[in-house]
Amino acid sequence: MTNLNKVFTIQEASARFNIPASTLKSYCAGQAVMQKGGKSYHYPPKFLSTDCRLAGKTWLITLEALERMFGDPAKKEREKTKKCNNI
Repeated sequence: MTNLNKVFTIQEASARFNIPASTLKSYCAGQAVMQKGGKSYHYPPKFLSTDCRLAGKTWLITLEALERMFGDPAKKEREKTKKCNNI
C-alpha cells in the first residue's frame, strides 16, 4: 500500500519538481500529435501504469516515479547550494 504523503496531484508535483503540469500530464497519459497532412501520431506514456493514475479528473503520481524520472529536488538544491558556497 502506498503512503498518501508520497502521492501528488499534477499541480503539487509541478510545484515541487519545477516541471510544467502539461509535461507531467503527457508523461502519465501519453500524447497525440497531429502532423501536417492530417496524420496523427501517439506517443506512449513515459511513466509506468503503476506510477500514476487518473482519479476522476485528477492525475495522481507517486513520489518514487517523480524521483526516478526527475531526481530528488531536495538533493539538487543541496548540490546547487554547495556549488555556490565553493565559489
